[in-house]
Amino acid sequence: MSANFPLQFPASNPSDFASVSLGRVNGLDAGFCLGMTMKKCSVCKKYLDESNFTKRSRYKDGLEYECRICRNIKRKTNETRFIRRNYPSRQHRKKGEDRTKKDRDKRYAEKNKNKTNAQAMARRIYPVPQKCSIEGCDNIGQRHHPDYSKPKEIIWLCRYHHTLIHMKP
Repeated sequence: MSANFPLQFPASNPSDFASVSLGRVNGLDAGFCLGMTMKKCSVCKKYLDESNFTKRSRYKDGLEYECRICRNIKRKTNETRFIRRNYPSRQHRKKGEDRTKKDRDKRYAEKNKNKTNAQAMARRIYPVPQKCSIEGCDNIGQRHHPDYSKPKEIIWLCRYHHTLIHMKP
């Protein structure tokens, strides 16, 4: 150890070095003064070599704020939070279907042929939106089909009245 370095280490064994809290000297980490790359764990507050920290590119120094030991303890105490759950959005990956929006739209169109045909015909017949058919309402309307088996029968309703009609009682 250099004579210019003011800190005394109680640990004589180099393996105990990680358990010593070094502190700061002249605004620099003591590990930096020793020529080592050290980092302080935000949980146990110990200065450890950077190899004891997991890489994390989104953080400023590219490393996690907590050491691997503290992270593993945290994981073991909160095991249920880290178990990979079968979310509904991931189910399709197992089945191999509906991978893209295009696939979902195609399946929806196959299930609801009357509805999609009526909507397509309405877009061709009435390309320009008209005013709401409810008296006293001057808002621009949306196409509404009371019956999808009659695709040419369209009622123009503003967004507010359209949602009122589709609301379940």
